[in-house]
Amino acid sequence: MVDYRTEDVTAAVHNLTASGVDQIVEVDFAANIQRDADMIANYGTITSYSSTSDPRPVLPYYDLQFKAVTVRTIQVFTMPSADRRRAAAAIVDLLAADRLRPTIAATYTLGEISAAHEHAERGADGQVVLTIGPEGAQS
Repeated sequence: MVDYRTEDVTAAVHNLTASGVDQIVEVDFAANIQRDADMIANYGTITSYSSTSDPRPVLPYYDLQFKAVTVRTIQVFTMPSADRRRAAAAIVDLLAADRLRPTIAATYTLGEISAAHEHAERGADGQVVLTIGPEGAQS
C-alpha cells in the first residue's frame, strides 16, 4: 500500500511497476493530473469522476499525448439505471471474491451521522461507513 500523505506516489508506482499503471480512477482531476500523467503507462486510461479543486483544469497535453493516454469522465448521477445496477453488481461480485478490499476507517450508526461527517472531513484513512437499519436507526 502507498500512503499518498507521506510518500512520493509517483516514485512508489514506478518502483512497483515496470512501465506505470494501466488505469487510474481519479477523484480530483485538477489536483492530480500531472502526477497521473507521470504514472500512467502507454495507452493507459485515466477515468475521473470529480475535479473539486478546479472545475476547469489545465491539461499537460504532451505528457498525455506522447503516451496515447485516454482520458474519460464519468458521472454516476446521469448514468442509465441499468448501467448503475451492473456496476453495483460488479462491485458486489468483486467484494465476494475478495478481489476488492476496502479499507474501513470507522463505522457509525445513523444516529451518529454528524460524527461520521466530521470524521470524513478530518481526512479519514479509509472509508467512513454509515449503517442504516435496526442497528443504525435513531430511537
